[in-house]
Amino acid sequence: MLRHAKATVAASLILVAVTLPVYFALGSEFMPPLREGSLLYMPSAVQPGMSVAEAQKALQIQDKLLISFPEVERVFGKAGRANTPTDPAPFSMMETTILLKPESEWREKPRWYSSWSPEWLKTGLRTFGATASRRPISSRR
Repeated sequence: MLRHAKATVAASLILVAVTLPVYFALGSEFMPPLREGSLLYMPSAVQPGMSVAEAQKALQIQDKLLISFPEVERVFGKAGRANTPTDPAPFSMMETTILLKPESEWREKPRWYSSWSPEWLKTGLRTFGATASRRPISSRR
């Protein structure tokens, strides 16, 4: 390596240059975005010693608010814990499963091109915008 210092440095730079596209494609996490169509919403009430009636009322209000979104298909909430020793949740902790409709049935989100772009161009811009927004924040420059 000492006899061929310039060749060694050149080979190292070439190796780094070959790995740069892979590095920028990785982003900041190795977990792909999951689009399973459901969410788990777990709020906790400020009031720690909540009664069963108060928890039920809060859960009903929460479920009504969540189901009012047109993208939501079904909502199922639970307050407290199941009859198992592995779930020690108090009544003040609620678990709500939100099932979403398919993305094709969601409201259209207004974009910067929505007002002037023809429909055939919107499809391409929508695809471009979706891939750009899925990149991690650290790789956006």
